[in-house]
Amino acid sequence: LGVAFKKDINDARNSPALKVIEELVNRGAQVSYHDPFVRSVGNGSEFFDVDSAISCMRSVKLSRKLLESQDCVVLLVDHECFNIRDVVKNSKLVVDTKNVTKGIRAKGARIVKI
Repeated sequence: LGVAFKKDINDARNSPALKVIEELVNRGAQVSYHDPFVRSVGNGSEFFDVDSAISCMRSVKLSRKLLESQDCVVLLVDHECFNIRDVVKNSKLVVDTKNVTKGIRAKGARIVKI
């Protein structure tokens, strides 16, 4: 969740999230992202180098069904509009890089903070 450089903005230049996506893709992961502020990223865009392994990616609609279908949800940007309780409730595994799940407990959900 989130590819912007920081919360509540539409600029993804130099965003650490892009490096995470690229590394996951390079290791064979199927990656999708949701960011209401950044609609698309990819090879040759202003956000990635031309040599990037990432082809054009578009932000997907965040839904309960999407969250339930993912092996892991990585919280990379703490946009105010994210309903973190719902994300945790509907995800199998959440990796929280922003400590936004502090104090949240959900039955069956696993939260890893890094």
